[in-house]
Amino acid sequence: MMIVGCALLVVALIWVVYKVVLAFNSAGGTDLMLIVYDAAVYPPVLIAVGMFLVFRSREWPIWVYAIIWLGATLSAAGAIRLSEEIGDRRLR
Repeated sequence: MMIVGCALLVVALIWVVYKVVLAFNSAGGTDLMLIVYDAAVYPPVLIAVGMFLVFRSREWPIWVYAIIWLGATLSAAGAIRLSEEIGDRRLR
């Protein structure tokens, strides 16, 4: 299960990085109405589940994974928002 957990972590990180780059290059995700904030919803769940599968033997309490999920959600949303602000601007 450790391999599955590592794969989930890699997929989640690639997903978030892709959406951050997309938000930077597409006028904050508004160019062609691209959806970028889905990376603040789904990958954090993959990160929490991946961490659970990787560190299963440590028997951490469940609230640790809830904090990991919350931290990953806030980090992804913050990174996307920051990328929108410093990224390409719309032509007015």
